[in-house]
Amino acid sequence: MSLSRAPARDTSETPSPRERIRSHMKMVIDQLDGILKELKDVAKELRECPQSWELFPQSSSKERDNG
Repeated sequence: MSLSRAPARDTSETPSPRERIRSHMKMVIDQLDGILKELKDVAKELRECPQSWELFPQSSSKERDNG
């Protein structure tokens, strides 16, 4: 039993469905990686926020509605 390989593809040809899917998956993974980095930055900022909240007294809801 011999294993035959597909002939070499010309790079000017359109990509196969498998290559298109693979390329799309890579693009999506890269986008998700960027989103994850942004979420980590936001989480870091939110962890720092409670410290700054202590600097400002909490106003009641009536004060916020009137002013």
